[in-house]
Amino acid sequence: MNTLISPWAEPYLNLALEEYIIRSGKLQIPLLLLYRNSESVIIGKNQNPFKETDLYFLKSESIPYFRRLSGGGTVYHDTGNVNFAIFEPRKNELVNNYKIALKPIINALIQIGAGVYFDDRNSLRVKGKKISGNAQFQSKDILLTHGTLLVETDLFRLEKAISPNFFSIVSKSTESVRSETGNLSDLIDQPITADECIFTLAEIINGKKKNILLKPEDMNEIYDLSERKYKSFEWNFGRTPEFELRFGEKNACSVQMKIREGMVVDVYIDQNGTLQNYHEINLPLNIYSVEQKLFTEKIGQQGTYIESVLSPAILY
Repeated sequence: MNTLISPWAEPYLNLALEEYIIRSGKLQIPLLLLYRNSESVIIGKNQNPFKETDLYFLKSESIPYFRRLSGGGTVYHDTGNVNFAIFEPRKNELVNNYKIALKPIINALIQIGAGVYFDDRNSLRVKGKKISGNAQFQSKDILLTHGTLLVETDLFRLEKAISPNFFSIVSKSTESVRSETGNLSDLIDQPITADECIFTLAEIINGKKKNILLKPEDMNEIYDLSERKYKSFEWNFGRTPEFELRFGEKNACSVQMKIREGMVVDVYIDQNGTLQNYHEINLPLNIYSVEQKLFTEKIGQQGTYIESVLSPAILY
């Protein structure tokens, strides 16, 4: 199996790289992609960032979130986490069959001394601790199976970043299932760094073959895709399934907002039992609507209250 070690640590570039490999057909498969990302949170294709993350914490710590191509749950990345992606010709026996699709990764982990096994949610565990969450995406011809490997991740920041906000959410979005996590380096006899893990996986899986490199024309197309899609508000937030956001329910003023494609379409405000409804206001739920005080302009005095609650949580 050919191996590619990404030249980037930017999450939006590595997400674009995965899609480029699937869509372009320019890189020979089967292929193993390995990379590390700078600190970030990656949500599944059908997830809601308000429901899956602590947006206040992310904002205060300057941690961005991005939406990936595949479904599944929310994951935290930092430089102590190794990400792998296996690209293979699409075969029915591999779809949703992680035990077969991840065999190269499992065999490599066993060789470095990890007593790894699957749980009932297709995650990998060592000594009862979850070290890897996995997901799949398929095109007509290619199956992508990708996942994380917690090697020396900051588990405290992981827990903080993916603990849900205090907001009440009504949504049909896919919800993550939380598990007790652990670092691979702490669970094997010979500790290993994230850098060592990448090169060890590549050597075991790839054998003595050289790792392949991206061509300049490939890199240019990946840059373009990352800008158009993976850094965009429309993809990262607008792609969120329609939901209702509620807050202040125990205070004198409670707010309920209906949000569709990243836009606030309806607002219901209950102040001391007096109900006010605002329909088709169509404001983007992003930092610009807060900075420009569009809520105040549209809704009046209670718009200031909405902004004060939302502003620490808005990332885009």
